[in-house]
Amino acid sequence: MARLCLHSLLSPRLISGSATTVGRFLLQRGSVLELLIKQQAAALRRGTHLWASALALARAPQRSATLQLPSSFATPQAHGRLASTVYWPADHPARKHDVLFSWVNGSDWEHARALDLYAQPGVGRVEEWWAEDQRQSKSPRASKRDKDEHRTSKKGIHLRDVGENRFREIDELRYAVRSAATNLQDLGTIQVLSPSFFPPRPFDIAAAQPPKHAAPVDWEAPRKKHSTFLTEDGRVQWGQVPGWVNLSHPEVKTGAITSPLGGEHLRFQHDWQVWTPNWLNPASTLNPSSGSISGHVLAAWKQEHLPTFNSIAFESMLGAPVTPSSRETFVYANDDMFFTSPLTLSDFTTPLFGPVLRFDPTLLVRGHRYFDESSSGEWPSLSHSAWLLDRRFGTRVRPYTVHDPRTFDTRVLKEMRMMWAAEWRATGEDRFRSERLDRPGTSTHFMMAHYFVERFREAALWSYLVLRLDKNDDGFIDASEMTDLLISLRLPLPGKSLNEIITSGSGRYTGSVLLPHRSLFEQNAHLSHLSSLSLPHPRRTSYKFVAQDGAYPFMTLHPYVQSKAPPRPAGGGQASGVHQVGEEPYPRYHAREGKTPKTDTRYGKTACRLDIAACLSGLVRDDGRMLAQDLFKRIAFEKGEKCGDCLLVHLLGQSGQRGLNAFLPPQGKVFPPSETAPRPQEEPHLPLTPTYFSLNKSQELSEDPAFIFSPYEEDNKPDFSSASVSSSLGWAQKSQRDFALRLLQRYSYVIGSSPSRFHRMEFEASTAAFLDDLSIELGTGAIGDTNLDAELVDESEVPAFVCLNDDYGSTSKGRMRALFEGWARKTFPARPAWEEDGGKQM
Repeated sequence: MARLCLHSLLSPRLISGSATTVGRFLLQRGSVLELLIKQQAAALRRGTHLWASALALARAPQRSATLQLPSSFATPQAHGRLASTVYWPADHPARKHDVLFSWVNGSDWEHARALDLYAQPGVGRVEEWWAEDQRQSKSPRASKRDKDEHRTSKKGIHLRDVGENRFREIDELRYAVRSAATNLQDLGTIQVLSPSFFPPRPFDIAAAQPPKHAAPVDWEAPRKKHSTFLTEDGRVQWGQVPGWVNLSHPEVKTGAITSPLGGEHLRFQHDWQVWTPNWLNPASTLNPSSGSISGHVLAAWKQEHLPTFNSIAFESMLGAPVTPSSRETFVYANDDMFFTSPLTLSDFTTPLFGPVLRFDPTLLVRGHRYFDESSSGEWPSLSHSAWLLDRRFGTRVRPYTVHDPRTFDTRVLKEMRMMWAAEWRATGEDRFRSERLDRPGTSTHFMMAHYFVERFREAALWSYLVLRLDKNDDGFIDASEMTDLLISLRLPLPGKSLNEIITSGSGRYTGSVLLPHRSLFEQNAHLSHLSSLSLPHPRRTSYKFVAQDGAYPFMTLHPYVQSKAPPRPAGGGQASGVHQVGEEPYPRYHAREGKTPKTDTRYGKTACRLDIAACLSGLVRDDGRMLAQDLFKRIAFEKGEKCGDCLLVHLLGQSGQRGLNAFLPPQGKVFPPSETAPRPQEEPHLPLTPTYFSLNKSQELSEDPAFIFSPYEEDNKPDFSSASVSSSLGWAQKSQRDFALRLLQRYSYVIGSSPSRFHRMEFEASTAAFLDDLSIELGTGAIGDTNLDAELVDESEVPAFVCLNDDYGSTSKGRMRALFEGWARKTFPARPAWEEDGGKQM
């Protein structure tokens, strides 16, 4: 197990009452008193963290508790209902969230000349006119990359990935920022992350015919609006800033964030400021945590990889230590994404249920290590990311994450950088998409969403199989410890050896798991929980699945109890309009529309069948026992779909209509004593190794010399035993139930669906028609017709998000820009105080 401290990753949602108190009302059928001991209540009264003992060594300043509770409690059974004494302070900082836009002004001459230099061989007159500081590093490492044979073209990139439309500026950011300021009701700060460049040197080379990317005649560098900062080695960089921003306005800031919760409303940061080598790579000379890295070395590394023209690399830095957000949860969007309806915090995240994830369940991604030369865009990184997830959580197809604004959690982003350190490092170092066939990069938003899903599933199964099932904590499961599971499945009990199950044959140990009835979504109980904490309801998001209620969304149950739409072809993209989904893309455990638990005929029917003999095959030792962690890895990962998924459904049924009590170890059960020296208590988590199986480094390298190995350990040997997990995290002889609850709350999430529109701006006629229809939907009337009566529109389908993807040719850019600006000015007329007149970026 990777011995990495997670103190720096703690979140108010995790370490305060929202995680340990609120989550527990939903996670079990117990009382409030069961979850809060007197010392913790005293800590709350003092205004410190709820789990002060776990934070004794935390480096960050402590914040006040998210939930305040009285010092004494009644002890009625909660059954998943929140107590009236629990509330969330209205002035707590986590009631707001930041939004982060990525923005590139590709129409600017500085960006165009940099793109030309790095996309083509660095020879000829372009380089003659290039400032010495801007030339690509010629380190041995860079030279080796230039000669690498794993390229799709001379420079290893596709023209589609560096086309004008990828970076062209048509003033989208102005209106994207307006849309956020207008429609995000719980908005904190609007962050903008943009490129930066070294200032060009004076042009003193006489030439009859200036080179392609010589400065335009009317371009005067000193007059261009930009932010200015110094690099680590003392050189000046200019950061791109749109011309319409008043940089002297008190609500506008530039540069790194210096305070945890600044008062600014708009902040610009630049890629040079946030680009960070993976600080978790101890073998690297670029390890800031060692304290030995010099500013010149760090600046040389950045110059080798910046400026970047790779949005995938751009996103990979969102989890860097210098995170471009003052809050631990933020919403990320490109500059062509617009918020078109009023939205609350609960449309994106809640401290009760976790972040809102959005998937397209009919567009599936399969894992592939490499990709072919014809691949471009985001699909190579999606497939490679799915392959990484397969190696850590078991192989299965995974749904595409919808191209809507995405909720990011910085503590989990950092955790992912721990788990896949080498892959994250490589992604950030690729200047272009698909630059190497053997290194497709990781898709941060795809992995982030699926990491939450898989970690919650892993936590639920580990809590049951390793903690609850192993009653004597000896690390083994014997026949007597399987008794409760077999009885609940109405299966016969074996003798003294588990081998009797394996050799039984003829399906004797195959049990039918009935569809459980769960009531969290009935009568909008989940929304009532939000109201009880004075949390706003989501305005334009429908919660489809809550992890604390359903455990895992991507399983397929018997067709009689779940109706799913067939998948679309991989790489099918996203169509305009409402996303294609099946009637029940995720398991539905509450009664169907128009039905009650008594009239819904699915209940009492088989949802899946659990073959215990097949799940245990090959694990039982000569003494008739098996290792608890081997059983866990078999059921959770190796046979996840046939064994793990069905076991989850069974345990949901055993937990009753609310909560996850059947997953949890009993009260009073503690971890075994540690055989090593005591360690400081850390935030609960399971191994951070990049695979669930043991991996020999030399063997892996011999099979594939291009393999990128995670640098934590010489050999990857994940240890999921309770003794190893507890001793390495300082939890020896502490409550297993408490550990499991905090582990589940850490990865809690919601799957939601919001009406949105996606349009590829390719042709003038189709774009004009789309924008006219969209204006009518939004109630602003068709473009150019302010007197048009709005048609009757179904308010439930008015889009919350609109993405207008620039994909038109250069000959149409004037007319297409006019179309876009006409729609945008009409849709978002309110100008923030920091916006100046004019300032178009050309």
